[in-house]
Amino acid sequence: MCSSDLGDNAHPAQFKPIPTKELNRTPQRRLSIDELADAFRYATNPNYPTKRLGLHRYLMLAVGTAARPDAVHEFSTAAARRQWNSARRIIALNPAGRRQTKKRRAVVVAPRQLAARIDEVQGHFVPFVSVKSAWETMIDKLGWPKDGDGGLKLIRRSIAQLLRDAGTPRAWHPKWRKPSKKVPSEQIEVQLGHRAIDSVTDLYSAFDPDYQNEATMALEAIIDAIIERCPTAFSASPLAAP
Repeated sequence: MCSSDLGDNAHPAQFKPIPTKELNRTPQRRLSIDELADAFRYATNPNYPTKRLGLHRYLMLAVGTAARPDAVHEFSTAAARRQWNSARRIIALNPAGRRQTKKRRAVVVAPRQLAARIDEVQGHFVPFVSVKSAWETMIDKLGWPKDGDGGLKLIRRSIAQLLRDAGTPRAWHPKWRKPSKKVPSEQIEVQLGHRAIDSVTDLYSAFDPDYQNEATMALEAIIDAIIERCPTAFSASPLAAP
């Protein structure tokens, strides 16, 4: 039957266009501990000088916080931004005065290996507006994919997966030092900025010794495993200004 035969009582088709973002394939690639160590080995290798300081610091902060690339680039120890509490090792990924968006920036605890490096820096931890070009040079050298799986957010996705796997035999080699129990899902959500806690809790819970305890222990174990493979991974960069 043709549509013209249906007359005035015909109902329009109930199809709706699917948003483009729903058609896009969610990146599936995740980096292993060995691959993360390869990245640090590249970033600390004096034979690859292009923006190594920025790339090295980006890797340290991205691995140690699982933050989004924009938050990593914008993190600063400047007092006016109130993003770094050295005494308590607290990182506020959202600087003072910046309104939180749907992509929430969390308040997290810095792993001990990262905290030592942050204390050495005045101002922006990553000393470049963007390390994208250095990143792309690195993934080309390492033979990593350049499509949607290979962007700067790959570190965040990989650390998130390792946090989910912490305390299980799935991804942790027996010789790696690992947390004795799994990281609670709510701590992973807070670390990633996926769980919003109320304003009062946001102000005070970060100063509780148990705040994000399992997540921080897991991050420290991940970093220890990387350092086993690349001893310079969280060392002070020789390129940093004295």
